[in-house]
Amino acid sequence: MKTLDQVEPRTPITNLPFVITSSGSYYATTNLNGASGILIDADDVTIDLNGFTLDGFISGASDGIAVTGFHENIRIENGTLLNWQRSGIELDSSRLNTIRNVTVRRNANHGISGGEFAHIQNCRAEFNSANGIEVNFDGVVEDSISDNNATGINTLGRSIVHHCRIAANHERHHD
Repeated sequence: MKTLDQVEPRTPITNLPFVITSSGSYYATTNLNGASGILIDADDVTIDLNGFTLDGFISGASDGIAVTGFHENIRIENGTLLNWQRSGIELDSSRLNTIRNVTVRRNANHGISGGEFAHIQNCRAEFNSANGIEVNFDGVVEDSISDNNATGINTLGRSIVHHCRIAANHERHHD
């Protein structure tokens, strides 16, 4: 028998700010708050929020979770990001990302910006000041809800929006 660390070694996220510089699996251990969130500077990263919340209190000038530079294959799942001065999740300069089972609420910019070839599934975006959910080229948004944002779901070329609810946004837009 192998231990969980042998099967899937995971690194705990115990406080904010938190910087990820190595590929691997990371997980939240509790609700966390701060003026800066999680910064990803690596490819092939999984962040499991484990049902916890990252709360920015609309202070500082940070995103809840963001990527620096161009990276690939980032997976974020199972939690809530709220009250960030910028976006809840900002992966715009990356690609091949998956965001699942995440709620983003009351962020001063986008709720979720997934990047190119992003797959966003079972997410909820509410009361964000810009796009609730955004994907760049060839993205997929499915089984998600976008309510009371500046724009509901914003997509760029060849993207698919499937089984989503978009309501009470200032604009309902997807190209």
